[in-house]
Amino acid sequence: MKKTMLLALFMATTVSFAQNPSQEQAEDYMHKMEAWHDMDVTVTDSLYKLLDGHAKRDIIVKGKDIYKIMFIKEVPQYSASYIYLDGTKLSLSKINSIRKKILSKHKSGTPFSALIAEYNMDKNPKADNLVFTTGVMVPEFEKAVKEHTPGELYMVDVPAAKWYYVAKTNAAVPSVKTFHIRHSRYPY
Repeated sequence: MKKTMLLALFMATTVSFAQNPSQEQAEDYMHKMEAWHDMDVTVTDSLYKLLDGHAKRDIIVKGKDIYKIMFIKEVPQYSASYIYLDGTKLSLSKINSIRKKILSKHKSGTPFSALIAEYNMDKNPKADNLVFTTGVMVPEFEKAVKEHTPGELYMVDVPAAKWYYVAKTNAAVPSVKTFHIRHSRYPY
């Protein structure tokens, strides 16, 4: 009988400690905790759907994970189409020759999407509408996209990596929310 009672007490204690925290427990823990991980969450992250709709200082609990929204900012996005030409496989003179053909075909009416299908060497399915935020692309590419108007074709060279592009800035896209959060895991 004593063994059964001790076993039952042990099981009840284990179950109560293994439960996920309540909202109140999570808030108390967030105020006391010393170990957390700061991170930015954007629309491409799996946590975005969990955080979307919440405000600064909200504490969200998912299982044992606790997230506190420290701040929210709007981040501009950019959109471009590109044709990548690989400088490790083609000489610079061959790349420039292909670029001239691309510009000539586009000027005579060939849609840029058709030129991507014909010439792009990285086979990225998003090459016709690559959407990105600041700091994601190599600086040379990002700068060129920002400096050109939608519809304009231009060259981008990243010679250190042997990456060469014919690119086109697409129409403006809406900015995206980025959540700066603190994350911790409830230890109890």
